[in-house]
Amino acid sequence: MSGLPSGQFVDYLVIGVFAAAAVTVFGALVHGNITSRPGKIRAIIAIPILISLTILGHVVVQSLMPPEPAIHVQIDPSAVLSESISSHPGGVPSPTPTAAPGSAPATIPRFPSVEPARKGKSSIESFIGEYVAAPAKRINGQWAIVIVARPDDRENYTKVVNMVKEAVTEAGHPSVAIFRPSITSKNGFNTLFAADPAISRSLHEYCDQILVGKVTSDLQNNPVYPELLKLTLTIDIKIISTNTGNVEHQIHASAVGAGSDGDEARSNAEENLVANVKAELRTSIAGKR
Repeated sequence: MSGLPSGQFVDYLVIGVFAAAAVTVFGALVHGNITSRPGKIRAIIAIPILISLTILGHVVVQSLMPPEPAIHVQIDPSAVLSESISSHPGGVPSPTPTAAPGSAPATIPRFPSVEPARKGKSSIESFIGEYVAAPAKRINGQWAIVIVARPDDRENYTKVVNMVKEAVTEAGHPSVAIFRPSITSKNGFNTLFAADPAISRSLHEYCDQILVGKVTSDLQNNPVYPELLKLTLTIDIKIISTNTGNVEHQIHASAVGAGSDGDEARSNAEENLVANVKAELRTSIAGKR
């Protein structure tokens, strides 16, 4: 029995004691003439007593045995990560728990997965691809002109646009159409008017200067002459160098026009705006290359 574990040795020892007691009782009960009637009765009674004592001995043994210690899981993240990297050069698999008896359970660490960088166009590439149409020939000193009205204003303000183009031409600068019609959309125009230096410099291969203008209107009743309408036109102009990406000049001007209807008031306001802006615009354009 020396080769058995301590638990099994005690188990066999207790069972042996109860078995010996059972045999002793059995022998005492059947002692004498077993063939006699009283001996037979005692033998029959002794059999279940023998079985009961044996079962009782096994139950006692089980109750005396100490419970098996619980096994907890403990993770050493550094060891797991180091082993994973050395055995898997192509990547780091999920860590595997290791048993550490007597230790408090630990939460298995989760290593965040790293998503591959998304490949896509930059904002500059997207802007050029959507709004720019390369001219057939690049000429030094070229100006690109974009004048846009408020989205809910259907007027083109032709007089203002022609005045701006004439001022550029009179200063000796050729104008070139480098933008697609989509530049007049809200997103396209707002991006251009924001004059981001990086986007402005990216347009240097198409032109040298960009003149971008925004016209807004405000139609109201005329408090002095109720039979007439009053319309106020406002223009904001930026002249941007594509060489440096800087805004070199800004113009902000307004003019008022009156008329019996909205069209007449708008036409008069536009003429007055052209007169107010023309001189300043010519001065700002002169000498720029």
